[in-house]
Amino acid sequence: MRAVGFECSGEEFIFVVVEGSQSKPSLVARETRKAPGNSDRPEQLQWLRREVHAILDKYQPEAVGYKAPQSMPGRSVGQERCQFEGILMEAAFSHKLNISMQGLITVQLKKKLGLSKIKGTDCLQSLIDTTLNGLPKKYSDAALVGLSQLE
Repeated sequence: MRAVGFECSGEEFIFVVVEGSQSKPSLVARETRKAPGNSDRPEQLQWLRREVHAILDKYQPEAVGYKAPQSMPGRSVGQERCQFEGILMEAAFSHKLNISMQGLITVQLKKKLGLSKIKGTDCLQSLIDTTLNGLPKKYSDAALVGLSQLE
């Protein structure tokens, strides 16, 4: 099985492609892509849609997901990030693979990865370190989402 995990900010996104199973995953690809800075917002969103379609065309995943932000009192999620996440979902669903994408917060990731009984989040980084050794930390959240989509 192959899966893609995404993480967005308002200006760029990270993706990690993994395949295999949760117990024996392998890293296929990882990358950060930044929206063109010299374009207006509708052009950036159109760019994102094209990029997601190109990634899905190239890697042909069976599952995709994205790291959703944790909601915290007094902290709002930026409008730009929400726009990117909406385009991610639409692009995956409108692609010929017709994949329904879900956003996952840390608690959901831990549950899907069988780590819900372990307190804290160190176990998530430990999982990355043991299964995808050498993956730079900035790709961790996207990788965890990808791993959570594997069976």
